[in-house]
Amino acid sequence: MKYHTFVTHARPDVDELFVFWMLTRLRPDLCESDIKFQFSRPEVEAEGDILDAMSREKGFLLVGVGGGGLDEHSTLELEARNSDCAATLAAKEWGLEGKLELRQLLQFVLGNDRDALGSFGDVANVSRAMYRKHSDPLVAINHTLASFDALYHDGQEFAEAVNEIKRCGEKVRITSGEREIVVCVVRSDNERCNAASRWLKADILVQRQESGNMQIHTSKKSCLPSLDNVVRVLRALELCMGDRNIDKDWLAANWQRLGRDGNHEHVEEWYYFRRGQLVLNGSSKAHKPPTKLSLEDIKWALTLGLDTALSESAVQDMVLSRVV
Repeated sequence: MKYHTFVTHARPDVDELFVFWMLTRLRPDLCESDIKFQFSRPEVEAEGDILDAMSREKGFLLVGVGGGGLDEHSTLELEARNSDCAATLAAKEWGLEGKLELRQLLQFVLGNDRDALGSFGDVANVSRAMYRKHSDPLVAINHTLASFDALYHDGQEFAEAVNEIKRCGEKVRITSGEREIVVCVVRSDNERCNAASRWLKADILVQRQESGNMQIHTSKKSCLPSLDNVVRVLRALELCMGDRNIDKDWLAANWQRLGRDGNHEHVEEWYYFRRGQLVLNGSSKAHKPPTKLSLEDIKWALTLGLDTALSESAVQDMVLSRVV
């Protein structure tokens, strides 16, 4: 029998709601299309697994209540299952536990339920605020389910980006002083490549889009040297690609300013966000003309600009000798 009623406690938390989301979106074969919420348990004279089994036979799925398979809470007879929440129990039962696209969502709901982890404005806090504001709990529930829809779409794109990088990305290793920096280079329009590259342990992502625009992202956990010299090299190379009448004397006189934060008046292609250590040749929020630089130019700029064994004047001399 398919489940026709989803039984949980009043004002269900995000872990119970994520069970409902997984059931209706990923395992619709297990439930009726018009499955309803019930904020109490069915009237059955039983407890724990017996109650759970009897309820399921009648089309009731007990989640976070009843002491059965999808209830992690303690009862008089059972201790709490502290390593799980209702959502992780359901994911294991329904064969969804290993899905990469669900990884972050399951981590979030588990941490929020088990360890009270969260932040202002996250899905769980917004859900609780909406319960307090609206007398009808379905307003909060539907908003939370819609949030899960969006976050799962992000998760799908993340999983696709991971597979894309594994399939056709290039891993480049460059030396910075005594350490090795791992650079991931990929051609893709997927906006989740940055998160995917960090998950794959890259220190830097160089992403080239189909339009020819490029972005350079860094991992904060990697504690990399400043990208100031990298930006100077990129902008110097870019300036010498067109007909901007730039000569060696101009580059030498303006070398320091080439590493300025934000935009540069003579090199509109490259935006530098120093605080975030990002170098952007356009983004989803800002359109820029595609760079004329090749991926090999970008890799050369990173290799040169991040080499802490080189002085700034040495970097400048190497660039000037190449472009002028």
